[in-house]
This record gives sequence, structure tokens and C-alpha cells, in this order.
Amino acid sequence: MARALVLLKENRIAEAEALFRAVAVDRETQAKQNARAAAIAYRNLGAIAGLRDPKRALDAYAKAIESDPDDLDSLLWVGLLQLQRGDLPEAEARFERVLQLATPEDQERFIHWARLGIGDVLKARGSLPEALKAYRDALAIAERL
Repeated sequence: MARALVLLKENRIAEAEALFRAVAVDRETQAKQNARAAAIAYRNLGAIAGLRDPKRALDAYAKAIESDPDDLDSLLWVGLLQLQRGDLPEAEARFERVLQLATPEDQERFIHWARLGIGDVLKARGSLPEALKAYRDALAIAERL
């Protein structure tokens, strides 16, 4: 940054711009790495808190998602905990997000659990034929795995 400011004062705009861009990209990369590290820490906290207090576990997993909105583990746990609390719309939203993000190539276990969760949401709503389909979809994945 200091070097870029010197270049700017010397009216070497193109060189200063390149340095500022490099600094911005570096800071952005660091921020993403820090967010992922925070998500991992909150996910671990959620797992530990879940041993004693599901509400604290839910709070920790929610913080993990704030840090990393694509954290599949935390999305699943929030969905499961919301399902236990009876918050079906929130549970369904988390399971659907997992289905949007997970790829069949290397994250099928997430798809499996999300399909089971969707099945549980549908069952709780009384949509039994749709729930059965979700459960069968999950079973097909489990058999492949």
C-alpha cells in the first residue's frame, strides 16, 4: 500500500493501480480464508454445544453459515435442528440450499441427508406421497454409496 501511494504521488497511475489491485485481491483472499476458518470453528462449537444444548448448537451453526454461506455441514445441522424445533419452513430452506450447492460427484452424502430432511418436512406437513418420494430418492443414493 505504501509503495502504491508513493507511485500515485509520482503520477505513475498505472503502476499504482496495479499495486492497489494486487493488495485488494490479497485482502479479499485473506478475508475468504478467515471466513472459512471462522465457519469451521463455529461448526465445531455447534457439535460440542449440541451435546448439552441444542439451542446453543443451532446458534453456533447459524454463525458458521454467516461466515461461510456454502458450509454444507452447518446447513444440514441447522436444517435438522430447525426440524426438531418444528420450524418447517426454515428446515426446508436449509435442506434445499444443500441440494443447490452439493454436487453428485463428491458430495452425495449431503444430498442423501438433505433428501431425508425434505422427506421429514413433507411428512410433518402431511404430504405423504411426496415424503415417500424424497425418502426413496435418499435410499437410492444410500444404495449407491
